[in-house]
Amino acid sequence: MKAKSIAVLALSSTGLMFASPTFAQDDVKLGAVHFGTSCNAEAQKVFDRGMLFQHSFWYRASQKTFEEALKKDPECGIAY
Repeated sequence: MKAKSIAVLALSSTGLMFASPTFAQDDVKLGAVHFGTSCNAEAQKVFDRGMLFQHSFWYRASQKTFEEALKKDPECGIAY
């Protein structure tokens, strides 16, 4: 029974390591970055946040954020 509890704890801890921060985007303090684009102002702001995630190795979060930028400006080619 003790081994089973340890296994569950280990798997839970591992799962937390790979959790995506996309739901806590506003609480994350990653710094500031600005990459000039031809996207509209709303998409530009979202794109910059996506670049912060990308450079912080949060690839799933960056992908979702780039997709959000495309919804705000479908002509924002760099978000692809």
